[in-house]
Amino acid sequence: MNFRSKMTGVIAMGFFLLSGCANKNCDYSSTYIVQADGTNRITFNDTHSRARIAQKFHPNSAVTVYSVSFTIVKVGEPTGTLKVSIHSDDNDKPKKSAISDGGPVNVNLDEVGSTVLVEVETKLNGNPDLSSDRDYYIVLESSDPPSDTDYYQLGSVSTGSAYPDGEVWEYDSNEDNYDKAWSDSPSDDLQFSINKCEQNKNNSSN
Repeated sequence: MNFRSKMTGVIAMGFFLLSGCANKNCDYSSTYIVQADGTNRITFNDTHSRARIAQKFHPNSAVTVYSVSFTIVKVGEPTGTLKVSIHSDDNDKPKKSAISDGGPVNVNLDEVGSTVLVEVETKLNGNPDLSSDRDYYIVLESSDPPSDTDYYQLGSVSTGSAYPDGEVWEYDSNEDNYDKAWSDSPSDDLQFSINKCEQNKNNSSN
């Protein structure tokens, strides 16, 4: 694991993943970071002030990303499309557009119910390359208008096990100025993982 984390040896919610890659530069994937602890939850899209949710993170080495994972549960009956994307940092907020090959991608919610948090892994459009000299954000956005009866909850970690290189950010859709619409929630982190592309050297054609 190449991310700095306050957690050591923690495996929760099935976050350690091994998935096949459909890209010649990506024979399989492995977990680059895992951040999971307990059953805390953050509400998402229940109000205009949380119309989007983002998790800031910082690679401490260059990495090619295969997929991202997080945990989620429905409250009521949200019916819209949920999209995930990766954005680079722009003056301490997510850049307006996703990075190349970083989405947005529809999240498959077929297995998500209204009782327990379910881990969802979403493969990105391509395999974006992230550098170690900048911050990035996982951004979640629903096509549903904010509703106090039909929304989502995302799994979050307790303060004592918080991810040291980022935090949750919330987007207020009532704010016309994009630069002012984002605000951080320093005491919160999502349960999330970044899954990186791996090459099988034994299968190399060289």
